[in-house]
Amino acid sequence: MSLETWRKEYYPIDADKIKSRDDVVLIEASLLKWIGLQKGNLAEHGLEAWYDYGLKLNEMKMDCPLQCALCTKYWDNGCHGCPLWGCEGGSPYDEVSNNKYTDLTPLIEALAKALDKELDND
Repeated sequence: MSLETWRKEYYPIDADKIKSRDDVVLIEASLLKWIGLQKGNLAEHGLEAWYDYGLKLNEMKMDCPLQCALCTKYWDNGCHGCPLWGCEGGSPYDEVSNNKYTDLTPLIEALAKALDKELDND
């Protein structure tokens, strides 16, 4: 197991390559990435992420807007329209980054909720 096997399972397509897709696809990609960044899932691939002014996995900065499918679509517009922006209590990403990525649950739950909402709207 390796970074290559992790990417194949949890980050199969770079975020910038799907930025023109609909929000359901972007949320699914983001959700899959953050699920994959949980310690147990990383360990299955012999990997460990660490905090160094952001969440890093090998040389990839995983919390960078370039690595987030939703951010590739909404970042340049001040996140306006992003399904995660304006969640009750602020952005769930802020909560996760403020705890230095020790608990990804709030972001994963918010992404799952956003996905359900998008699917209900379709």
